[in-house]
Amino acid sequence: MNEKLQDFNLVEEIPVRWGDMDARGHVNNTVYFRYFESSRIALFHKLKVYEDMEEIGDAPILVYTHCNFKAPVIYPDTIFVGVRIVSIEESKVRMTHSIVSKNLNRLLYMKRHRVLVLC
Repeated sequence: MNEKLQDFNLVEEIPVRWGDMDARGHVNNTVYFRYFESSRIALFHKLKVYEDMEEIGDAPILVYTHCNFKAPVIYPDTIFVGVRIVSIEESKVRMTHSIVSKNLNRLLYMKRHRVLVLC
């Protein structure tokens, strides 16, 4: 795990694939949302959220997301994607993600907020 992400609930190491890049030679901005999804799902598995969903029939639904890009990611690289729960309200879970490049050892993305609602 990268020390820049030590305060996160979960950090996932993800290799950057050649196919993640676009014509400009860096990871396409839509792919970041897949990276975030992967870390969010891993955290939900760690917290056994999906086991509870089967029992109660509720599932989290993404209602808001946003991303601030700080620097491009290019192939080959490995990234560390951190996910942290910011708050849990009555039916909302607010999360944030950050990405650190293994090659650059710097924060590439931060303050990405995601709001999930249990329905």
